[in-house]
Amino acid sequence: MNEKLKAALDEACHQLDDSEKEPNDTRDSLTDTQKPVKDLRARGWKMEDDLLKTLRELEMLRVKLL
Repeated sequence: MNEKLKAALDEACHQLDDSEKEPNDTRDSLTDTQKPVKDLRARGWKMEDDLLKTLRELEMLRVKLL
């Protein structure tokens, strides 16, 4: 009986270790994914700023032509 109890306890400990690893692995994956998303967002903001600047310059040139 004692061996069965020890085996069950070992299995429970193993399952607990596995269940603790899964959220950590998920958190690591999320962290790895967030950096490229953040970089792409910053790149998009810069492109938007550049586009707005170009549109303003275009409008100024249009006014000069009139």
